[in-house]
Amino acid sequence: KQSAHKALIHLDGTEFKDYKEFLGQSVDNLHGYFEKAFETITPVGAHVLEATAPQREKLTKDIEDLRKQIEPLRADLRHVLQKHIEE
Repeated sequence: KQSAHKALIHLDGTEFKDYKEFLGQSVDNLHGYFEKAFETITPVGAHVLEATAPQREKLTKDIEDLRKQIEPLRADLRHVLQKHIEE
């Protein structure tokens, strides 16, 4: 918001100076709309994160378990591929 208003200062003394007030008000209005939207969304987002916490924890654990299972197989695959490349 502040950067937009600073940019509008450059309109002083130009043929677009009449638009400065209108554009400044538009910037203020947009800023207000975004603030209201974030105020509305933030509590909902917090509830969603709280409600999905068990599923996210389970998914993270499942991914880590799969990673542990695949790691030895990955080493074997690397060894086989290296052998074929050398041949």
